Amino acid sequence: MMNANNRNRKIQLMVFMVLFIGLFVLASPIEADTTPPYLVNPIPAPESITDNWFIIQTDVLDDESGVDPDPDNVFVFINGSPPRVKPIIEPSYGQKNGIKITVIVIEEIRQDKVTVTVQAQDLASEPNIMVSEWSFYVEQVTQDPAPIITYPENYRWLEYDMESGQLNYSWLSQHHSDYYRMRFTFSDSTSGSIDLGPFPDNGSIQSETFSVELTPEDWQLVSDLGEVMVDVAPLDHPGGNLTGKYSSPARISYILDDVPSLIRPWHSAILESMHPPVFEWTPLNAPIDAYVVVFVRLDEFGGFTDDIKVFETPMFIKAIPMDMTLWNQFNPGLWAWAVVPRFASGEYGTFMMYRFSKN
Repeated sequence: MMNANNRNRKIQLMVFMVLFIGLFVLASPIEADTTPPYLVNPIPAPESITDNWFIIQTDVLDDESGVDPDPDNVFVFINGSPPRVKPIIEPSYGQKNGIKITVIVIEEIRQDKVTVTVQAQDLASEPNIMVSEWSFYVEQVTQDPAPIITYPENYRWLEYDMESGQLNYSWLSQHHSDYYRMRFTFSDSTSGSIDLGPFPDNGSIQSETFSVELTPEDWQLVSDLGEVMVDVAPLDHPGGNLTGKYSSPARISYILDDVPSLIRPWHSAILESMHPPVFEWTPLNAPIDAYVVVFVRLDEFGGFTDDIKVFETPMFIKAIPMDMTLWNQFNPGLWAWAVVPRFASGEYGTFMMYRFSKN
């Protein structure tokens, strides 16, 4: 049995170690934010062929310091020139970390290829400046372009808690319509639709939103359907005829909250070659053996290629910070990534998948 003196000395040593560790943590320098913001979900999509000449939109996100929302520090150029209509700058991503930029494009801008350049900066003590761009192609000029789904983003995976149990859909239209038909196509090729409205006239650009709240049980039924394809078209009246084309579809997967949630970079991010990103996720609330992080480069049709990178991390690690050597091993292009939990039994758990582009 330990005597009183030894026990007291052990307690004193433990207290000293706790205090020492605490002082070490307090004295450790805080790593400065040296990474600039990045673009998220550009509309029209990079390298896409579209009839959308009338509106350009993108989010800008910074995972550490947040994005400077001052319009004097945000610049947009279309084919090398500033737009004639001043961009609309709005807060995004929880009113803290990001901004949304919307540009209403006048007819004189119409060209076969459109290149959009965005400059923004974060709120670090020494601001990091982002200059990033993407291009899209206008296949044809039409006076009645199709609506544009702005949320959820294409190929987005959605969790019940993060969505507050709601199915949320938002879209933009050039012209006002009192009614819209939203169509759902499921992985087994079956489909259904719902007629929505009336919607008020919002002015020059119509921004519409539809939301419905689900119970966890209903969300489970939706998640069991697999990938859902959603598109929307203007309608003359409920049960009536379409008055325009369907939007490009958004492909969406609904999942429950028993997966490692991907935190950053955000889905549909555009990442620059000269700035190594951090890939981070939230851990599971369950005992696991390890996380297997998988990156797969996609081809021009969105299919998987054989350019695959796999990393295994212990259960207490929840991020992969890239350095330039590792980041240079990723070829430019579109990538998908997922974090798969592996249990002690050797079985693998469910996962979610995000996409990003490397410029």
